[in-house]
Amino acid sequence: MAGITLATYLVLINLKNFWLRPYVMGRSVHMNEGLVFIAIMAATILEGIMGALLIVPVLATVAVIGEYVRRRVLGLPAFDESKEVQFVKPVKEKPPDKLRRE
Repeated sequence: MAGITLATYLVLINLKNFWLRPYVMGRSVHMNEGLVFIAIMAATILEGIMGALLIVPVLATVAVIGEYVRRRVLGLPAFDESKEVQFVKPVKEKPPDKLRRE
């Protein structure tokens, strides 16, 4: 029974670490989940658990600074005003209530 419990625990932990964590982190910083997965694996191998915890915010920071530098070099405005705000969830308007009587 202990072996089954240990095997189930290891399978679930690995599923969470290899599939769910990169998906959630990638979506939260608007980056590809595969890139986040590879970055976490490389940071874990090179720097251990602290590297795995810090790599996603560092990667997102590098992406934002890189986009800023690219736009400034090309002579464009620093931030694109026409696009929606990158790290803010858009607010949807509430649909009208069809069942409401007045």
